Amino acid sequence: VNMALVRLGQTPINAFGQNAGSALILQVTYDQEVKSLLRKIPWNFARKWVQLSQLQAIPLNLSLFGNETGPGMVQFSGAYELPIDCLRVYRFAPFGSHWRIVGRQIYTDAIPVTSGAVLLGLQPLNSDGADNAPPTPTNMPFSPVGIEYIRDVSQDPNSWDTLFTDSLVWRLMKVLGFGVTGLAEMIKMAGEEYEKAIVDAAFVNGAENWPDQYGNTIIADVRFGYTGVWGIEGQ
Repeated sequence: VNMALVRLGQTPINAFGQNAGSALILQVTYDQEVKSLLRKIPWNFARKWVQLSQLQAIPLNLSLFGNETGPGMVQFSGAYELPIDCLRVYRFAPFGSHWRIVGRQIYTDAIPVTSGAVLLGLQPLNSDGADNAPPTPTNMPFSPVGIEYIRDVSQDPNSWDTLFTDSLVWRLMKVLGFGVTGLAEMIKMAGEEYEKAIVDAAFVNGAENWPDQYGNTIIADVRFGYTGVWGIEGQ
């Protein structure tokens, strides 16, 4: 906060409530701006792995997938509560399972690792619908249901990556720009610098990970699967 204030020619503060003009704006928006930035890209410093415990409630199975090249009618077999500090679900395990966030829960067709009995009524592998047949020795072992997620570290600035901090400072300057300086040009400049900072941070963040692999690289299939309708301009 003080870095943003100093760059705007304002007096630093020791706590929210001081410098009633600019600091009041920051007090109202600060928490939201930090959490929004944490959700924007999968920051390495905020990642966490956790195994999920299945809830007793069974998801209501709705026919939500209408396009013929999609997964079809996914039979959701379990519901799992998201961690209280989860800001963004980045990856889901086991790989290849279908999942959907509903409120603060994840619905999935994944077979929990504790299952020992034969599960009936599930879609067989390589069919039109969800491939949620229970694992066997001939396909894959049981895998725990879990997520890699971005946790809420908004109250722990000492854990932040320096590139995250730099991006946040420009983001706060954009919020404060006009109210503090009265110059529309300040908002434009801060916004441009913020976008540059995010690009730099995303590059470094991504370079520290293995590259993602796409399951389907046929552009026509990818485009249809995204929109569900052919011929949409720009898709």
